[in-house]
Amino acid sequence: HSRGISNLNRLWSRIRRHADSCPCFPRSSKARSSRIENLPAELKFLIIERLPDVSSIRELALTGPVLYTVITENEAMIAERVVVANIGRCLMPVATALVELRALEGRLPRSYREGRQVTYQPELMQPVVKILDRHIGPGKHVTWHKEERLTTFDVAHKYFTFNRVVDRWVRILAPQLIETVYMDSSKTSRGGRGRPPKPTRTELLRFHKALYLLELVRTAFPW
Repeated sequence: HSRGISNLNRLWSRIRRHADSCPCFPRSSKARSSRIENLPAELKFLIIERLPDVSSIRELALTGPVLYTVITENEAMIAERVVVANIGRCLMPVATALVELRALEGRLPRSYREGRQVTYQPELMQPVVKILDRHIGPGKHVTWHKEERLTTFDVAHKYFTFNRVVDRWVRILAPQLIETVYMDSSKTSRGGRGRPPKPTRTELLRFHKALYLLELVRTAFPW
């Protein structure tokens, strides 16, 4: 979240510099408190899309009547854009499949733990297979929202809840695993090596996807 807030602060600083030099913004103290509401619609949406979670959007909506109207009247578009911006388009098919599987709740196949003998229940597997077939596979990052669109902030909150957990564990696990691989490879090389490199964006994305897939399998097939 700190990266998202930092990006938002930099964006807001640029907007304020533009506003200070623009005659359309009055310079009274009252005008400064509502300056964001005087921005063009495109800039309002740009700021909203940079917010890190649903609670931040709701807090922004309460800062003035114009923003409240913009946010409430464009809830579906904003919810989808903010989720995609935070999770990433390439992970949206897996994230969407996970949210839809969790929505099945009691209609998911029963667990096979503790040696329980559970009869095969095809009627319970059909919705699971349908969800996985709709979202998992090549090119699904383009079509993930064709049938089930992300339309409310409540649904967006479900995406953010798990993604927050994934982010936390990626920050913990990725550097440790990269360091382990780096140290193992340095043992086989003649020359000594310095500190291990930081994970690249591609490596972090792979860690994110791995954790999403683990949870997806655990939810779809609760062995």
